[in-house]
Amino acid sequence: ARTFFRFGSFEICKPSDEKTGRAGPSAGDQEPGRKLFDFVAEEYFDVGHLPTREEKASAVLKEICELTAKTCALWQSVGFTHGVLNTDNMSILGLTIDYGPYGFQEYFDWDHVPNGSDGTGRYDYKSQPEICRWNCGKLAEAFGFCGVLDAEEGKKVVEDVYDLAFDAAYMEKMRAKLGLLEEGDGDADFVRGILDVMAETKADFTETFVSLEKYAQAEGEQESLREVLDSLVAGCADSQATAQICKRKMKMVRPSMPPQQILQLWEICQTDPQRLAEHFRAPVEAIVAEIGGEMEKLGQYAELSKRAEEVEKMGDEELRDANRIKWREALGKYRERMAA
Repeated sequence: ARTFFRFGSFEICKPSDEKTGRAGPSAGDQEPGRKLFDFVAEEYFDVGHLPTREEKASAVLKEICELTAKTCALWQSVGFTHGVLNTDNMSILGLTIDYGPYGFQEYFDWDHVPNGSDGTGRYDYKSQPEICRWNCGKLAEAFGFCGVLDAEEGKKVVEDVYDLAFDAAYMEKMRAKLGLLEEGDGDADFVRGILDVMAETKADFTETFVSLEKYAQAEGEQESLREVLDSLVAGCADSQATAQICKRKMKMVRPSMPPQQILQLWEICQTDPQRLAEHFRAPVEAIVAEIGGEMEKLGQYAELSKRAEEVEKMGDEELRDANRIKWREALGKYRERMAA
């Protein structure tokens, strides 16, 4: 790698955190942060022509946002989940670094988590674009702590740059994967629809796009279209594998308390949250958020349990028939989009 400087490197001047009490090693002294920025800007970014440090910092932050967004778009387009996207694992050059518990999707799942310690799914597949955006915001904040860029200016740069860069890069990759030669107004919804069907049918991420490529080349030949539909259905998880996927996710979202206790605590949250705050000696907002999170887990656990039981009862043949119906409908929409 050209460098292992990361977003977290600039937290050297971070003041004490209100919740954790942690601070950067140079909290209260901006000089090390300024020196670090000056070195990084000169060594890795073409900003020497800009007259002030703040203008350089704004340009550097903009480029980092663009690089980060493009890298994240690449991850999403190939089904890659990094696993641990905290600020210390985010490269200033948009490189993929420190991905110990990473994973590539097989049977597609929006909630795919390769890291067994990520019980909340904070860094799951679907959350990566937003987490990367959040990290860019923390980098802007860190630039402020280092005294190289006004905090509000940094926040505006992230808001103006990241989403546009991600959307453009992601849609470019997904159109290419789907053989869409021209942009369409509803392409984002169309791509989301294809991925939703993949998630519902537990389709193999890579094999699905191989089959869709063949569909794009079939040009209406019925025999070829039937072969594509057969290959799409064959690439979906069978009933046993689908049930196992549900059960594995159940382990990850299992609540930390018995269901009845969670329901009782949630009822108190709605009627007398201050009572809980006094009992647990914690802020009301933190208690409500914690119990709310347990309620969400409880709902997810129940839904996954129900789905696992359903597919086990269905058996392979019934599941294949259901998946075939979904893919036949999806291919119809795909044909309409290609003809547009």
